[in-house]
Amino acid sequence: MYKFTKETVEAVGLSIEVEYITDLEKIISYGAMSMPVLVINEKIVSMGKVLKTNEIKKILEKYDLP
Repeated sequence: MYKFTKETVEAVGLSIEVEYITDLEKIISYGAMSMPVLVINEKIVSMGKVLKTNEIKKILEKYDLP
């Protein structure tokens, strides 16, 4: 999902950082119960499902991102 997220962010022209986090403690700190997890502005927006580019784009459109 990291790859799809990076591709989507670049395709829509956002200047935001995309991180691939493997630190289990940090993942749990978000309240994640299953992986993968997509977090935007410190909030889980998707959990337990590998999202495709079009699904990520729909989610990103809901946020006021730079």
